[in-house]
Order: sequence, then structure tokens, then C-alpha cells
Amino acid sequence: MRTSIKVGIAVAVLLVIAILSWGPATRLACKVAPMCYGLYTSDLQAQLPGEIQAQFDANPLLHALDPHVKTVEVVHEAQNKYRGKASVEVGNQTIDLPVSIAYDGDKIDWQISQADLAKFALAGAAAKLSR
Repeated sequence: MRTSIKVGIAVAVLLVIAILSWGPATRLACKVAPMCYGLYTSDLQAQLPGEIQAQFDANPLLHALDPHVKTVEVVHEAQNKYRGKASVEVGNQTIDLPVSIAYDGDKIDWQISQADLAKFALAGAAAKLSR
């Protein structure tokens, strides 16, 4: 093979890699061949604290506790299913909440069980009272 052809092939491969490393193209590639759940995990860890905080702020009972979502650790389980742990600061205490997550690269569905929210509310109220 001539050197110019080899260089052309190398440039084409590098272009494909560069294109796939950009946002929407990466998501498309992951949907076609879902092998990049690490990308999704980092996306979720970046987005979920704000989404959970917004839900806490919108709920008058939880908002009264003045919770602050610090981090959400996310682990990929299978396909589009993830599990997470939200670390929420209330008063001088940090409370960890389990989070069930489904994410397809576009839409995030997350849930904290009612039982865990009830435990959180009780622990949060106790933490606020102990200040």
C-alpha cells in the first residue's frame, strides 16, 4: 500500500473517533452499540443532584428541612438501568438515599421510594431539631 493511502486511512479513522467523541454523535453511537455506559454514568452523576434538589425544593414538606443534595453516586446495573446513592445534607448530618434510575442517553427517570423518603424526612427533622 502506498504511503498516501495509509495516511488517508489513518486520517479517516481519527476523524471518525473525533466525531464519535462529540455529544449527540456519541449518544447515537451508544444507542446503536451500547458499550459506553461509563459516559452515561458520568452524565447522571452530573445531572441528578440538580434534578433531585429541584424536587426537594418543590415539595413544601421536604423543603422545610432545607436539604442540600451534595452528590449522587451512580452504578450501571444492566442495559439502561442504574442504581445510585444520593448524599443529602440536612442540618449537620448527611443522609444517603438509594435512587433507582433508568437512562437511555436522553431521558432520565429516577425514583426514591416512599419508604426511603419517609425515613429521610424523620432523620432530617431529627437533625434539624438537634441543631
